[in-house]
Amino acid sequence: MKKEEKVEKMEKMEKEEKEEKEEKIEKEDGKDIDELTKLRNEVSEYKDKYLRTLAEIENLNKRLSKEKEDFIKYASSALIAKIIPVLDDFEIALKINDKKMDKNFLEGIKLIYNNLKEILEEEGLKRQQTVGMRFNPNEHEVVSISETDKDEEDGIIIEELRSGFYFKDIVIRPAMVKIAKKKEVDRVEKVKEVEEEKKGQESKENK
Repeated sequence: MKKEEKVEKMEKMEKEEKEEKEEKIEKEDGKDIDELTKLRNEVSEYKDKYLRTLAEIENLNKRLSKEKEDFIKYASSALIAKIIPVLDDFEIALKINDKKMDKNFLEGIKLIYNNLKEILEEEGLKRQQTVGMRFNPNEHEVVSISETDKDEEDGIIIEELRSGFYFKDIVIRPAMVKIAKKKEVDRVEKVKEVEEEKKGQESKENK
């Protein structure tokens, strides 16, 4: 074999060997890239799951914290609701105009009533303002209705029959009230009014 042929053969072999190595490296690199992509996707998925779990835990902690705050805030509401009728009894007793009642005894009742009311107000009890206000079904209980001819008085509270109270920002006892309600005009009267208006308009047009 000639020297040139040997050199050419060797170069060819080296070239093939180099191409084979490069192809092998490319396959290995491609495999590594696939593995890396897979790992990145798994990491991203685990990260999303972690963040979602973290958000759920945070929301749960907030909800539990809110429930705890509300429990502490309104813990005494049941007791105060039971004491409110005692205030009613005191107010009824203080309205009694009995000349035979001992003055000092009456003053003692007033003192006890005022002290009790002050303590309850410090805890968050507040009396509702009702007369002149518009009826609210979430805060008031209608026990009587008085008809009125005036539109502006419709639904307005005109008398308080039992005091209502708030405890902090909730209604602990709705007020019993009397409200004004617009009279409902009789259907026959309405028809007559419409007919009269119609006749009046026709007579004007004929003139």
